[in-house]
Amino acid sequence: YASAAVSIVNNSETVLLFNTERWDTDTMHSLVSNTGRITFTTAGLYSVGFGGSITGGATGLRQFNIRLNGTTYIARDVRRDGATGGTLVIAIGTDYQFAANDYIEATQYQDSGGELATIANLNAAPEFWATYRSGF
Repeated sequence: YASAAVSIVNNSETVLLFNTERWDTDTMHSLVSNTGRITFTTAGLYSVGFGGSITGGATGLRQFNIRLNGTTYIARDVRRDGATGGTLVIAIGTDYQFAANDYIEATQYQDSGGELATIANLNAAPEFWATYRSGF
């Protein structure tokens, strides 16, 4: 998870970085390099997800995504209108079969006209996970 707020630049998809782990039993996440990735060391079916929140704003849209190998979206939230005000909280997830060395990233997009930030809360977000379900 990210223990501090992550800046989300305007009008650009941002890969979220995660600097802390709750657990990692298969060496799938590095705290040193590519900290925005979960890399699958064991092929199989996984449940993957992301939960996060972003500061509110009066304009623009917000979107959360899970992206496979830097190009393919395997989970996307609908674009949310930022004009609703307050904090926007979103959780997305899917089940997916991964090969060894596939990786996923959680990304966020916003176009408010200025920089926004995720909201960090020790026990609640942003969180990024993968749970092994079975081999294929």
